[in-house]
Amino acid sequence: VCTRCKVPACGQNVAVVIGTEAAIGCQLPHRHCLHNRSCGDFLCGFANQNVELIGVKMNRGSTVCGLQFHTLAGGRIQQLHIGLPGDGSITIFASIIAHKHHIGAAVAAQTGINTAFMADIQCAVFLTDDLPQLSLVVISPGIPVDADFVEEFRKNNLSIWGEIELAYQFAKGGLVAITGTNGKTTTTALVGQIMGDYYSSVFVVGNIGNAYTKEALKTKEDSVTVAEISSFQLESILDFHPAVTAILNITPDHLDRHGSMEEYIRVKESITKNQTREDWCVLNYEDEELRRFGQEECVPQVVFFSSKQIVAGGLYLEGGYIMSELDGDQEIVCHINELNILGNHNYENVMAAVGICRKMGVPMEQIRHACTHFKAV
Repeated sequence: VCTRCKVPACGQNVAVVIGTEAAIGCQLPHRHCLHNRSCGDFLCGFANQNVELIGVKMNRGSTVCGLQFHTLAGGRIQQLHIGLPGDGSITIFASIIAHKHHIGAAVAAQTGINTAFMADIQCAVFLTDDLPQLSLVVISPGIPVDADFVEEFRKNNLSIWGEIELAYQFAKGGLVAITGTNGKTTTTALVGQIMGDYYSSVFVVGNIGNAYTKEALKTKEDSVTVAEISSFQLESILDFHPAVTAILNITPDHLDRHGSMEEYIRVKESITKNQTREDWCVLNYEDEELRRFGQEECVPQVVFFSSKQIVAGGLYLEGGYIMSELDGDQEIVCHINELNILGNHNYENVMAAVGICRKMGVPMEQIRHACTHFKAV
C-alpha cells in the first residue's frame, strides 16, 4: 500500500527499480507507488492486479534499469528473463543475446514485440520470487553494485553485467578506454578526432554521452572504439579488455558511492584488470598514486606523460613544446601555442591523447595535425 495515497499495490512481493533506488516489499513509498504519475499511465491499470511482471515506459531522460521481457498478452508484459539499462542495451539483446541464450528476439518474433517498442521500456516492476528464472542481469551504471536488490541477484547466482560489459561482449575491432577524475571528455573527444581522421570506422562512446550499446552492433573488425569510462561503469565490468587504456588523474570524487578513497582508486585502476603485457596503459606521472601504480602494479606496458618534468620513453612539456620519446628518439609533437585548448590540464590531455593514438598505430604527423586543429568540447 502506498504510504501516501493508500491505494493498494499488486498485493505481492515486488521489487521496483527507478533510477538508483529500489523498494522491496508491498509497503511502497509514494515515489515508487504504482499510481505515481511519474511512472506513466501504463502502470496504473495494473496496480490492483496480481501480475507476474509489469513493464513501464518512463518519461524521456530517465536513467533507470530497463528490462527485456518474454511474453506480451493483453497489454501485460510478463515473465522477466533479463534486465537491461535504458540505453542501447535492448537493441543488443534483441539482436544477439537472443541467439546465444535462446530468449529475447526469438520470443519477440513469436509474440509480436518489436525492438521499437522495447527501446522505450526503461523501467519495470518484477517479483523477487521470479529471480531464479533469470539467467543474466544487466544493471544501469547509476545502480550501486552493493544495492540490496543486486545482492539478491548475487544470492541467486546470477551473472551481473553493466552496460559497458554488455556492449563489449558483442562489439568488434580495437578498443581504447579512458578514465580519470578530470579531463576524460576532452581527451576522449580528441582521441576520437585523431582516430577518425586516420581510420575509416571509429566510434566514440561511453560517458561522453553516446551509449556504447547503441554503437556496438555497428562495429566491424577494422573499427576502433574510443570509450570514456566512469568509475560507476567500471564497477560492473567483467571481461572488458581494451588494447590501450588511460587513467588521467585520480582525485577525491564520488566517495558517497565508493565509500572510501582507496575503493575509488581501486575501481579506477581496474580499467587495466584484463590487460596483458601486449597492451598499453597511459598514466599521469604527476599523480603520485598513478606513478606508483605504473611502476609497481600495472600489468600492461606503461606510457607516462608529465607537464612538469622529462619522462624517459614518454611525453612531456619542455620549453613550451610537447615532446615525445614514444618511438625512441626525442620528437616534437607541437608547440602549446599551436593548440586551441589552453592550460596545463589541457596540455596533459593532449599528451595522453598522443600516447593513446600512437600506441594504436596512428602516425605522428596525423596526430600532430589533429591536435592543432582540435577545438574545445
